[in-house]
Amino acid sequence: MGSAASTLNVPEILKEIWHEEIEDYKIEGMAAWGLVPKSTDWDGEILNVTVMIGGMAGRSNTFENSLENKSPSRYKRMQVETSDNFATWAIEHKLITLSRNNRGALVRALDAQTRHAFDKFKRSVGWQLWGNGGGAWGEIASIAGDTITLVDIEDATRVDIDDVVVLAADDGVAGGGLRPYNAKLTVVGVNEKTGEIQFDDTITTAIPGAIAGDFMFFDGDYGAALYGFPAYIPFDDPGTGGVPSTIWGMDRTSHRTKLAGVPIGGAGLYAHEGISKALSTAKRLRVNPTHLFMSPALFNELDRTLGSARRYADEKVGRVGFTGIEFANGDSSPVRCYPDIDIKGRKVYGLDLPAFDFKSADDFPMWMTIDGKKEFFTESNANAFQGRIGGYGQLYPEHMKHLILDFDQVDP
Repeated sequence: MGSAASTLNVPEILKEIWHEEIEDYKIEGMAAWGLVPKSTDWDGEILNVTVMIGGMAGRSNTFENSLENKSPSRYKRMQVETSDNFATWAIEHKLITLSRNNRGALVRALDAQTRHAFDKFKRSVGWQLWGNGGGAWGEIASIAGDTITLVDIEDATRVDIDDVVVLAADDGVAGGGLRPYNAKLTVVGVNEKTGEIQFDDTITTAIPGAIAGDFMFFDGDYGAALYGFPAYIPFDDPGTGGVPSTIWGMDRTSHRTKLAGVPIGGAGLYAHEGISKALSTAKRLRVNPTHLFMSPALFNELDRTLGSARRYADEKVGRVGFTGIEFANGDSSPVRCYPDIDIKGRKVYGLDLPAFDFKSADDFPMWMTIDGKKEFFTESNANAFQGRIGGYGQLYPEHMKHLILDFDQVDP
């Protein structure tokens, strides 16, 4: 017969109910997050990443000219910082006390609460991975009393009841700051079908100046989010269209392909036609993507249009498998295409995935305790125990030669 359960033996309980499956749970249903290389050896406040852009001019069919023009490789440097992410939750002391002699009841409570916290953390990583680092999770189409309608109704899947939300006129990249008073709203209702979010107060009363076109953030996310793939591979040229001319202190206006990737328009093309065009353009520019990521809707369109010519591809990370489509790429290795639920619009990101690294300081997430044990804290101002997970990490590439295909745009 098992021993009585309490917060004192939480590590043993969580090890029993999670065991190895926690690593699987972190990446299930998230192809890009599951497949991107990861490391846990971040050390220091700043990570210096060099990107080669040229140099080695000493090549010539004439030796004298080769000698005269010789030069070292030329690099630019990014000074990368971590993006911090946390999730905290509480379990009432009453529940713990009433369940102390019923191990099964406490195990279920701990499992449900901990899994929900991991799910919130995981979802935030998922949509930030396809964001620009500003932290906005949605844009306002209209305001009516205490209800906001979103520009993209799919963004409603990112928010839950009781989430605390703030507003800004920009998406967090420009750094203009939050709406006056840093006022906050709490979500009381979500309609995922219509993209309507209801709050606990009249919007314009709680946040004076709030208007359609404002961006929405979870409290604490403004300008502090993970730099996702679009931050490194924008469609618009750096310095235009709201795209910063620098990233991590590195100017990227001198060589579009080597410092911001290749933008390709796919307007008027079927999915397979656009991808064929993108891969042909990439090959001409010596850009070699290994993976293509797109929305589930665009992936399904590709699947249908390829018909019997499709070839499925499978990759596994640990015990988690991802199924995609293998796309021929001339004399190069086939490119593997995968859907990702957090990619917005009709965009395809062609990534040389091994060139990326998500580097963190220790596990991401980890239990926020001194020794990393799965332990709960006693809340001093509430009759509850508190759990904390979090992590410090950042996504970055060792080179920028990737592509973005946008079916709603023509070639720039």
